[in-house]
Amino acid sequence: MFTFKGNNSDTFLKVLKVRQSVLPSSKISMVEVAGRSGAYFVKKEHGVRTIEIEVAIIGASQTDLRNKVRQIADWLDSEQPEALTFSDEPDKIYYAILDRETDLEEIVSLGTGTLKFTCPDPFAYATNETTLSLVAGGTTEIDLAGTARVYPVVTATVNTATNLFRISRGDAFGNDDKLEVSFSFAVGDQLEVDFMKGTVKINGTLQMQTLTLDSDFYYLEPKGKNFVWTSGEFTSQMKFSERFK
Repeated sequence: MFTFKGNNSDTFLKVLKVRQSVLPSSKISMVEVAGRSGAYFVKKEHGVRTIEIEVAIIGASQTDLRNKVRQIADWLDSEQPEALTFSDEPDKIYYAILDRETDLEEIVSLGTGTLKFTCPDPFAYATNETTLSLVAGGTTEIDLAGTARVYPVVTATVNTATNLFRISRGDAFGNDDKLEVSFSFAVGDQLEVDFMKGTVKINGTLQMQTLTLDSDFYYLEPKGKNFVWTSGEFTSQMKFSERFK
């Protein structure tokens, strides 16, 4: 059983089998050098995830079957990826869109077929969003249970007028990253930093020019402790959903 766009599959059809890879597809970049055996590894990137769901529909007649398939087509049609969850993983969400290769006419003819979903973002997300209050002028320890990197959203309210906001992160792997916003902050100003989108907003207005040149939109490492330090002049919160490969 699965849920898509908030609607349960049991309303429309019977799920026979779900097929998806244990890990999303990946692309490995390498550079070959003349006179050297093999190649130099450069990086690995995750590709899209594909999920196939074998389904069956029972109709009283061919006309009834076609009407049900028309309802299913309306349900599954979307302009962008939508929330997809499975009953055996109720705490995780995939964001998927129905692949154009799905043959609904096959379902009309045979009463069975395969729904093919594509997840442009190959990771599953925790259904519950985590919200943390960050220690002003100190360090907050964040321990992630997920298996993929997390890009948080940080919001901050100015308590004392200042010209700089700084948030940095370190971990057990020796990483040390920081992001700084240079701006004439007044008491009550609102700052939002979205590490996934790579944006900085002050009082709701995009202010990318306020980033210092050595700033990084960094991530939180999975399966380990992250240590986050924030400026003391702000009351700051961090929000994120844990991600899973």
